[in-house]
Amino acid sequence: DKLHLWYIFLKVVASPSCMNLYPLLDEHMGTMQTILSSQSDLDTLGLPLVCVLQKCACWPLLLEPLMERGPLFMQLLRRGMEEQNEVMLLGTCEALMHLFTFIDPDRFTAMRPHFSDVVATLFALISYA
Repeated sequence: DKLHLWYIFLKVVASPSCMNLYPLLDEHMGTMQTILSSQSDLDTLGLPLVCVLQKCACWPLLLEPLMERGPLFMQLLRRGMEEQNEVMLLGTCEALMHLFTFIDPDRFTAMRPHFSDVVATLFALISYA
């Protein structure tokens, strides 16, 4: 089942002992983009995906696919609140911080229409905390 293979892939990439991570992600970028697109599998893939995003959300290799899937972060935050998973919440916030730190001003401007969802989710997160 590909879901199990995706889970193993994410765990390997998220591992602190994973060497040559950038070339590995580059080689398997098609798989990573499929994982990022599969919203229905967040129950299983959410936490390992967050661990990967913590490590490399701002890398040029992942920046473009992540910018195309902005709602993914809000879904991960909501999932973390539903599961009361503080590791997932902290990791998602850290990945978001890296993502916002390394984007250019034009891309930041293009994100403005989505800010209301971000703000609403962050207020929910604050009330959760």
